[in-house]
Amino acid sequence: MHDIPDNIDIPAWAIRKPATKATSIRDGMGLEKKYVDIFTLGLRQLITQHLDVTQTMPQQDQVRLKTYHAAAWDKFPFVARYEDAWPINRYTSSHLYETRRKIRIKQNELVHARVPRRSSRVNGRHPSTSRDNNEDTNSPAPRSVSNARSTVESTQQNACNTDTDTALYEGVEQSVNGHCSTRAHEQPESRSTASTSTANAPSLKKAGFDDVETFLAGLNLGGTRHAVER
Repeated sequence: MHDIPDNIDIPAWAIRKPATKATSIRDGMGLEKKYVDIFTLGLRQLITQHLDVTQTMPQQDQVRLKTYHAAAWDKFPFVARYEDAWPINRYTSSHLYETRRKIRIKQNELVHARVPRRSSRVNGRHPSTSRDNNEDTNSPAPRSVSNARSTVESTQQNACNTDTDTALYEGVEQSVNGHCSTRAHEQPESRSTASTSTANAPSLKKAGFDDVETFLAGLNLGGTRHAVER
């Protein structure tokens, strides 16, 4: 890095301290860009060496601040030609403020990165993890396809057997009752006989098939007997 000449030409308007802080160092010093860059780079090095970059300029230790100013004047003697050496104070104050702001932003980002999404804990585990585990434990074990199919087939078979037995008894009973009713309409004179025979008929649900056949034979119900045998 080339040094800035001590006798560098400084415009008269730049020597006086700017009335407003909105004026940038580059515009306020009245120097070429390359010289302004050399100056600001040198000040940043001295700031890191002598000052606390986490504090603003008013918060700096006064002894360290005086040491810093002395080092800056020694490094850039031409600055003494400016009123109150304003370029040093202006750039130092701006740089410390901006550096402190960036450091605090970075610290906040690190703090938020370490904070878990949910602060509550259940048995040292995340609430969502604990809830998922409970759901898995309480859920019934899945039934295999073969077991489910076997259960359905067994249920259907039992239902068929029950329906067949019921239909058989009901069919015999309906045949007997139906035939008796028909004969009653066709032969009114034999109604009393049929009623007597029906009253003497064995209980179909209690008697066996032999008793049913004997009963039907006595009534001469060939068609009904054929239905029972089938």
